[in-house]
Amino acid sequence: MRVKLTLVVAFFIFQFSFAHTKTFTVPILPNIPPLTYCDSNNDGFGVFDLTAVTPIILAAQSGASSDYTISYHETMADAASVSNPITALYNNINPFTQTIYYLIVQIGNGDAAIGSFQLVVNTTPIAGSVSSIAVCDADANPLNGSTSIDLTQQTAAILALQPLPASNYVVSYYTTIVSAENGTSPIFSDTNYIGSNGDTIWYRVENNVSSCFNVGSFQLVVNSAPFATGPQFFADCDNYSNPDDGVGIIDLTQFAASILNGQNPATHQIKYFATQADAISGTNQILLSSAQSYQTPSTTIWVKVINNSGCYSLTTISINITASPNPIINTIDNRSAICVDFITHNVIDTLILNSGIVNPSAYTFIWVENGTITVGTDPTYTVNTALANGATRVYSVTVTSNNALGCQMTSSSYSVIQSGPAVIPPGTNGYTITNLSGVQSITVNIIGYSYGEYEYSLDSGPRQTSNVFENVSLGSHTINVWDTEGGLFYSCDPLVISGVEIATSEIPAPTGLISQTFPAGSTLANIVVNGTDIQWYASANNKNQLSTFSMPLPLNTLLVDGTTYYATQTVGGIESTAYLPVMVHLTLGVGDNEVLPVQYAPNPVKNSLTLQSTVVLKTVSIYTMLGQKVFEQNYNNTNISIDLSRLTTGNYIFKAQGETGQKTIRIIKE
Repeated sequence: MRVKLTLVVAFFIFQFSFAHTKTFTVPILPNIPPLTYCDSNNDGFGVFDLTAVTPIILAAQSGASSDYTISYHETMADAASVSNPITALYNNINPFTQTIYYLIVQIGNGDAAIGSFQLVVNTTPIAGSVSSIAVCDADANPLNGSTSIDLTQQTAAILALQPLPASNYVVSYYTTIVSAENGTSPIFSDTNYIGSNGDTIWYRVENNVSSCFNVGSFQLVVNSAPFATGPQFFADCDNYSNPDDGVGIIDLTQFAASILNGQNPATHQIKYFATQADAISGTNQILLSSAQSYQTPSTTIWVKVINNSGCYSLTTISINITASPNPIINTIDNRSAICVDFITHNVIDTLILNSGIVNPSAYTFIWVENGTITVGTDPTYTVNTALANGATRVYSVTVTSNNALGCQMTSSSYSVIQSGPAVIPPGTNGYTITNLSGVQSITVNIIGYSYGEYEYSLDSGPRQTSNVFENVSLGSHTINVWDTEGGLFYSCDPLVISGVEIATSEIPAPTGLISQTFPAGSTLANIVVNGTDIQWYASANNKNQLSTFSMPLPLNTLLVDGTTYYATQTVGGIESTAYLPVMVHLTLGVGDNEVLPVQYAPNPVKNSLTLQSTVVLKTVSIYTMLGQKVFEQNYNNTNISIDLSRLTTGNYIFKAQGETGQKTIRIIKE
């Protein structure tokens, strides 16, 4: 704006006369940048030194600075009327932005011009409260309170305090307040600053456009990490369910005291992990209950020790599990018996017990019999002695490795029984032949140990548990008696009875009814059969056997109800080898009243015969098949037991008399 001042005539006269001596130009209005102010309280008001623009205005003029006067005004009207000039140090009256007008007058000719510029009040960044950086001392010396710290982790919090978007600011860090205020010597390695506990860090937050800045500070807290002693080492034997798979059960908590090394357990936590990554992240923790019975093969366990400040240190437990021996007693063909001669008690076939250890040189062995008797120290043990009572013996083996751990395991028990081959009883040929009117059978009669079990085969036929072969053909036969003790593969060789002859009978057996009924008190003489010179027997066994079974019975032998008697005939001095079996049935006589209600067992009997009746038993008598009384005893009881162990083997007539009747039976003594 150009202004011409012609207030008085004298001024024009002066201008005219002066114009003839000096040339003047109209004042130039330069482009003046805004005066700025960084508002510390951000209320939009500040103090401006208006004279700061004076050199800019004068520099734009063609004349000397002394040729001009400059004044500053709040309004254009004030500037035009040269009224209400304002002082150099000016407090703006309009917040944040205000226009200031200036009047420049050329002294020589009175030419004047009015210009303007802006006062701008810029907000100052906020340096508010920033929390301390707390870190754990995680370097090589975790106890000196000094470690690497990333200071820039505070940047986001500082920028969050500012009124403008974060892109409008830059944050830098300093070790002193002077450096921060001057913006000199910033910390260049602010992401890897080696700080110490208690250090003060100063930060400068500056507006990118206005360059307004503010300065704040925060503290560094470096917490000491706990001390985790390690690595720890642990070696043990495989003591889990499968002793040779290298997996053991250990209590990880047993290492707690040595890992803490004097640190207070009340202020420290110990956690266990399978990997380092899990330990660092705190995931997949081995829980305390599991750690106290931790199942693991050889491995490394990571241990995390955490103090009250949350700082931690890592160490390891190196675990070495050695497989324990796994003895499993076995034998060739899975046998479990030794073979002993029944007569001499000499061992016929021994039994070798194998510990089942494949590399025996790496171990020591202790074999124990019946839990207390040490019998051997080799990888195998041979059972080669017999016991007089034939008792079963139980063996186990304890195997110990020769390494430093001395891993040890005891096998399960293995029972060895004592058996022997069957023996033909002295004075017999070991069998009897029964021929019932041309139907032949063979009964094998052998002896052996009381614990022996046998199977029988005829002429290489299938084996059977019964000692009787039925419907045997005429001719020569061979009998094998197999010892079945000791497993699938028998421990003893079979007894072979050869030359068992069943010849055709030259004389046929008598004929007659095979079931006949008689009154009580009848004898063999009362049985009706057809034949010559009849002989009666208690069994149909071979008459060459030296036993009461094969001797003829007297004709006055009392008949026993339900008993079968066997008859032969002799023609021309030759007795028939075939028998006629006749079963007799007795009817009640006058003196019997009724058949005595009595039960008896066992029959055949070996030692004791037990009688049980619903009425009182008074008398028991026993007779041989020849009618000889061998036992008689009075009783007064409904339940009695009779010891028959002293009786010889054979058939006997047994008569029991009770209060209301009697009972006659045939018993067989084994």
